[in-house]
Amino acid sequence: MQVEFSGLLPPPEILSGYEQTVEGAAERLLAMAERQVAHEQEIQRAAVEINRQILRIESRNSFAGLLFAFLIGMGTIMGACACIYVGRTFAGTFLGTAGLAAIVGTFIYGSRAKVRRSADEKTPSAGE
Repeated sequence: MQVEFSGLLPPPEILSGYEQTVEGAAERLLAMAERQVAHEQEIQRAAVEINRQILRIESRNSFAGLLFAFLIGMGTIMGACACIYVGRTFAGTFLGTAGLAAIVGTFIYGSRAKVRRSADEKTPSAGE
């Protein structure tokens, strides 16, 4: 005779059969199931904390990247203004265009990456 069940514990009839065979077996099986559940909950808590830390780091890195891109873009625009001020209009125009392109490109890239990440989060993975 073969009996199948799902979950950590067998049905009560089978559990009582274990208890009749080995005294204290049912209590030991219950304790084992409780430890297993506590272990799984601890793993889930750790995974949530790791995900929080990863999000914090990614957010900080993203902000730093945007800040440096802005500073570089502003630096090139200021350099362009200085070039135009001293009479180098072609160099100033080129430098100003490059500075604006850097700022706009960073904004577009950041926006696309954000949309891609949110789409990835909405798509369930194969393991779920």
